[in-house]
Amino acid sequence: MPKTEKPLSETASHILDVAERMARQGGYYAFSFRDIASEIGIKSASIHYHFPTKEALGEALVTRYTDRFLGALGRLDEATPLESLEQYVAAYRQALIEQDLMCLCGMFGAEIARLPDPVARRTREFFERNLVWLETVFRAAGAARSRSPSRGNDCPPGRGDDSGAVDERYGPVPTRHCRFACPSAARMTNGPCEVQQERYLAACAISGKDRSCRTQPQQCL
Repeated sequence: MPKTEKPLSETASHILDVAERMARQGGYYAFSFRDIASEIGIKSASIHYHFPTKEALGEALVTRYTDRFLGALGRLDEATPLESLEQYVAAYRQALIEQDLMCLCGMFGAEIARLPDPVARRTREFFERNLVWLETVFRAAGAARSRSPSRGNDCPPGRGDDSGAVDERYGPVPTRHCRFACPSAARMTNGPCEVQQERYLAACAISGKDRSCRTQPQQCL
């Protein structure tokens, strides 16, 4: 793959753009150098100049996608945990709904047993880095919650209800729900007041459910 310390040329970036779209539509084995060359209007040899093998191209694809995805989430010290989780959800929603494309690493993850080792390794790193990011956000949410005297019971009187719902994987669904925005989560409506809501937002992103899953989070899982 191209040396990471050097910026990609315009042609190399174009090759990656086309290859990424094809991979997100059909997976690693759904395209060839000839397919890419035909769409761009160049010879296959030109692609080999920038990426000697498809394995090198696939590794470069995942590396760029991972860096872009995590970079788009912004700095954790510049947002609240809830805002960070909303940004995480928005990243998946943009890909699935607005771009009508699957997550690149989701596609590669589904066929990871058949991927070349370097591409499979980079794909695993994407999910590992996602988990580290999410764990950092949840730890921050837990720390913020432990400092809060309200412990999540900050809905105005008369604006909550007790559901008592239990999800078999995640345990009790937060029992107090706001019918309007909670003061501590002003951007959310009809969602659980507890910080625990954030895990459901992440599930919404992965499942591709619409906004209704915020009012019935157990349906996202």
